[in-house]
Amino acid sequence: MKRLLLPLLALTAGLLSPIAANAESDKAREAQKQLPKMISLFENTMRFHQMKDYDAACENIRSYNTLVKKNFEGLQELSPNQDWWARRRRVQKLQREICYLR
Repeated sequence: MKRLLLPLLALTAGLLSPIAANAESDKAREAQKQLPKMISLFENTMRFHQMKDYDAACENIRSYNTLVKKNFEGLQELSPNQDWWARRRRVQKLQREICYLR
């Protein structure tokens, strides 16, 4: 379980990095609206994991992962310097590990 903490922290650092303020397309505007919720879900995942409430952590990371998938193109437009493909792979791995603990 300790090995989950470092990936969580590394992913959080990437998640909270600056995102462009001007959204040009509808997809980017929608992603920009969803971003605060995504950040909250990820932070909640970390807190629930620390509390060893793996059911709640699993639900939150699944919701976060769904929003990343749903808003993928908009997120790429908002923050083209981020490797959203790599982030998605890391979140999927994290989801498998957390949900396995349930």
